[in-house]
Amino acid sequence: MNKSESKLKFISILSDVLGITSFITTLIPVILGFTTNTKIYFLLGLVFLIVLIIVSLKRKSIATALLKKIMNLTCPDKMYKLKEKEVLYEFIDREHMRHEKTFIPEVLHDGFTGIDDKFKWTGEGALIPTAKYETQEIEMLDQKFGMQRYRIKFKNGIRYSSHDNVAKMGMVIESIEDLNKTSSLHLASGVFEVTDKLILKLSFPQDLTPKNIRFLEYIHYSDDEHYSCKEGTYDFNQEKNKNEIIWEIKKPYFGGKYMIDWNF
Repeated sequence: MNKSESKLKFISILSDVLGITSFITTLIPVILGFTTNTKIYFLLGLVFLIVLIIVSLKRKSIATALLKKIMNLTCPDKMYKLKEKEVLYEFIDREHMRHEKTFIPEVLHDGFTGIDDKFKWTGEGALIPTAKYETQEIEMLDQKFGMQRYRIKFKNGIRYSSHDNVAKMGMVIESIEDLNKTSSLHLASGVFEVTDKLILKLSFPQDLTPKNIRFLEYIHYSDDEHYSCKEGTYDFNQEKNKNEIIWEIKKPYFGGKYMIDWNF
């Protein structure tokens, strides 16, 4: 059994436990009401009956929320968490793109110097990111399983202490070419640290219209099969004269992956 199947089974078991627990807590006041002829127990039974109905209708989403909480608690103790991570993939035209990531870190321990991240390019050639902000620089790390690791760090070896206010950090790849259209039409982001909010953004010129848009959620980053899928849409941004897809995820799974895919 792989990690994704284990987590799905856990959700199913947790969902069943919630249902059984709600049933028992509803049954006990009703029995006591009959045996003692006390109205308060009947009222408690009515309250718990309402709770039972709510849990029965929402137990999978409640179990999923509890699993997210548990998974975030299993995150290794890192120097920081992310209050927000925004990932943008912008099409200048069908064959030319740019990519950027913006992070808002919250320092948890003294000695914070930067953020480690990675990306995967499915097209031809190699991509080299640069720092989005002048006070920062990029250090290229190793490459594993097609993923290029890199570090965004502060110039001059600046270190931050616990709960210092840290400016936004980011990387950008200004010029991406896909002349043979070999790159996969998807934007994905893994969750490698506890993250309060993840934002995936896609931008297209007005004459380039995305179709068959899907929002895909994977419980584990290495999974090939998604856990959930929902239909996505794009909106036209009049101010920018662009078609845009935006997906905001609050409290994403630690260790999970979120993806938007589409075609033209």
